[in-house]
Amino acid sequence: MNRWRARRPWGIWLGLLLAIIAWGGAGWATLTVARRLAGPPSNWPLTLGVFGLVVLTLVGFVVGGVVLYRVLSALTLHYRIDRNAVTIHWLGNTAVVPMNRITGVTIGGQASRLPTMLARSFGYRRRIGRTADGTPLVLFATAPLAQSIVLTTDTSAYVVSPHNRDGFVQEIEERRNLGIVQGQQEGVVRTSRLSYAFWTEPGIWISLALGLLFNLLLWAVLSARYTTLSDVLALRFDATGTIVGTVPREQILALPLIGLLVWLANAGVSMAVYRLSKVGAMLLLVGAIVMQCLLAVSLWAAMR
Repeated sequence: MNRWRARRPWGIWLGLLLAIIAWGGAGWATLTVARRLAGPPSNWPLTLGVFGLVVLTLVGFVVGGVVLYRVLSALTLHYRIDRNAVTIHWLGNTAVVPMNRITGVTIGGQASRLPTMLARSFGYRRRIGRTADGTPLVLFATAPLAQSIVLTTDTSAYVVSPHNRDGFVQEIEERRNLGIVQGQQEGVVRTSRLSYAFWTEPGIWISLALGLLFNLLLWAVLSARYTTLSDVLALRFDATGTIVGTVPREQILALPLIGLLVWLANAGVSMAVYRLSKVGAMLLLVGAIVMQCLLAVSLWAAMR
């Protein structure tokens, strides 16, 4: 079995630079927030400016992580050829193209639809498009379609971009002429370490995003009003609405904090139970969203 590494265009290093910049900005924002919130909570100057820095931190780490994932995918992307199949490897994942199912090997091709620019950025081209005749076009490449090799099967077309293009094509043709020893199943085998199925389920990531968005809205509203609130707030009422208990202003910070902890806990548990029950995972995430709504009511009552 021979190993063929993918081409490494300059976009990979641009992506690495962007990841460093994003994480550097997030680190600066984190240190700035830490300096501003030094001291006891009763003296915290919690404002929309501080909240903006927190959001900048979150965005910086997420963007840096996504870009770094794409960079590492491009750097680890390689192809292996044996008598049975062409296998594509990146970050512990594998895609298998059985040799006996390959009907054509061409350089370049026509596409009626390609993945978005984001899916083809930073030197890494991944996702699914369509060929001119409507066949799914699966990209596992670091080069444009015109400069890559297209492996066509009965159901799909796979785009790869080995560093030595001519040698790669020659070896595939030689292996095809020899015939297979053992049949292989066509498809992608994902690593279980990153829980791809969980993160790529539309209902899951939409629920995750809504839960986090609602919690950020709690923090935003509280940040806009925190410095104008009185030092003592009413958080306990009887059945008639009469105040029966007050607390220091800083204790109101526990409301959005509880919401954040519930979102994190439910997200972690839902990821763990996703393989056993998709419905159960969804219910946990919906429960986190409901919790944010209940906490919003409590926050409104306290600030009113």
